[in-house]
Amino acid sequence: MKRHNLIEKRSRKNTQLTRRARARCLDLKRAQGLYYGYAVLLNLVCDDKRVVAFR
Repeated sequence: MKRHNLIEKRSRKNTQLTRRARARCLDLKRAQGLYYGYAVLLNLVCDDKRVVAFR
């Protein structure tokens, strides 16, 4: 296979990977938001030390 074809194939694969990674990143951000809200709730209920440990 010619080198150009290999590069093209690799770049196509990379775009798919980045798209998947971007979606995962958004999911992570959403989860972080949930965890943060949970930590704030814990902060209201418990003392600060436990929340810091939780985070």
